[in-house]
Amino acid sequence: MSQTILIVDGQIAVRQLIQQALQNIGYHTNVVDNAEQAVDFIAHHKPHAIIVDDELADMSGGQLCRQIKAESATHDIPVIMYGQGLRVTNPDYVKATGADLAIRKPASIEVILKAVQSTLQSMLIL
Repeated sequence: MSQTILIVDGQIAVRQLIQQALQNIGYHTNVVDNAEQAVDFIAHHKPHAIIVDDELADMSGGQLCRQIKAESATHDIPVIMYGQGLRVTNPDYVKATGADLAIRKPASIEVILKAVQSTLQSMLIL
């Protein structure tokens, strides 16, 4: 069974690019465009990892990450946060959100794929 990755991003082109790249290397993907949909999806399906844009329309990716990490049923799901702002390069901000990894946009698809693979692999080691 392939691992499921949830992609949370308000930009359809970005979602599609990441989704296609992940599917090409064997992951199952689901996409949503806001935090509310992400919370609903996570409540009904526990993805193996989540990629979340820090600049969502309804709340920041950091707020969503804190919400995910605060719940006992979901705190162990790895979250990769990415964004254009400088916040994702601030270690204090990333630590406060609970994100497992943060990437600054623009990032190549190869960087995102390696982040997913290394994050999932490190979860297997724990």
